[in-house]
Amino acid sequence: MKILLLILLSISVLTLSSNVSPAFDKNDLESIRATKLSWEIECSKCNLKYANLNEANLSGANLYRIDFYIANLKKANLTKANLTKAILYRANLKNANLTKANLRGANLKKANLTKANLNHANMTGTNLMFINLSGANLSNAKLGGANIREADLGDANLGGANLSGADLSRANLSGANLKKANMHKSYLTKANLKKANLIKANLSGVDFYRANLKNANLTKANLTGATLSWANLSGANLTRANLTKATLNGTILMQVNLSEANLNRANLRGADLSGANLTGANLSRANLMGADLDRVKLNGANLTYADWIDGRTCNKNSIGECKL
Repeated sequence: MKILLLILLSISVLTLSSNVSPAFDKNDLESIRATKLSWEIECSKCNLKYANLNEANLSGANLYRIDFYIANLKKANLTKANLTKAILYRANLKNANLTKANLRGANLKKANLTKANLNHANMTGTNLMFINLSGANLSNAKLGGANIREADLGDANLGGANLSGADLSRANLSGANLKKANMHKSYLTKANLKKANLIKANLSGVDFYRANLKNANLTKANLTGATLSWANLSGANLTRANLTKATLNGTILMQVNLSEANLNRANLRGADLSGANLTGANLSRANLMGADLDRVKLNGANLTYADWIDGRTCNKNSIGECKL
């Protein structure tokens, strides 16, 4: 019996040894460091899994398709590096500099990029699921069509970034700066945007279903055709925002500032607008059936042909009140 146990133990040790990834090749690292950006240079067989590249200088290096699985790239210099289709799954890139880096099609799932600099980086179509980008600088970055589901972007700077068509469902964007960001037709279902800065952002066609936008700043934001059903916008600032044809049925809009906002043909059926400021807002042909308008300010608001809370249609020239 003892002999049998020893044999089984030996087999187990051999099996585990065969599964352990070899240490990265230092020669591969040196050759990569010397590489300049070029599509002709191929290093897809380079082994940098688990490599410790803390504070490494890889500026301008060609890292096309390189496997950095669980590698340590903390504080690494990757400015203008080519990381197209690279594998950075669970890699540590905390405080790394990726300014103007090309990360198109790369896999950064579960990677740590806390406070990393990704200014003007190209992450079009990149896998960023569950990534930690809290406090990171993503200003003017290209993130069109990227998968950013359930990522942490708390307090991140995304000013002027292109996020059109990106999937940010359930992502944390609380306190994030998205001023003038392009988020056309992106997905933010159940995302957390509490206290986010969305001033002058392009949010046309965005899906905010059940998203948290409490106390967010959406001044002059473009929300044309956006879906905000059952979202929480209580205390948000939507001054002069464009919500033409937006869907806001069941939306929480308590104490919201919608002064001079454009809500032409918007669907506000069953929305909670209690205490909201709609001074000078355009609500012509809007649907307000079943909405809670308790303590709402409608001074100078245009309610021409709007569907009132009781289902009746407001008459022409209904300014400041619904004339039935």
